[in-house]
Amino acid sequence: MFVIANVKFKSKEPLESVGAILSAVLLNGSKFKGRNEYIRDEVPAVYVDSPILGFRIVLMEEDVGEYHLELTPTIHASAYGKYSVHDLGVSETVDISAHIAFVLKQTSGIYDVVEDITYFPDLE
Repeated sequence: MFVIANVKFKSKEPLESVGAILSAVLLNGSKFKGRNEYIRDEVPAVYVDSPILGFRIVLMEEDVGEYHLELTPTIHASAYGKYSVHDLGVSETVDISAHIAFVLKQTSGIYDVVEDITYFPDLE
């Protein structure tokens, strides 16, 4: 079983500031980095360098002020060289997007929070 989360939201803050907000409310101070590493070709993105509870955490700015937070298990790609949970024999995922969205809805500077359970590019 893999745990996943995928949440979209808006903020008037720039990417790095949103990363700092999320770091404080979700990640106990773990910092986002990698703005100039272009980990997502199509959009600016930052990530948490060390996995947290086995999650790869990526924050993307899809459009000005429109953000996308993605939590995916690190094991699905790095440990086995696979890009599908089904290739690993995993038949179930647990989506914690609702919990992440709940926390973000209570967070100053974050608004229009929406769970987006339809988009998991690394798990398809």
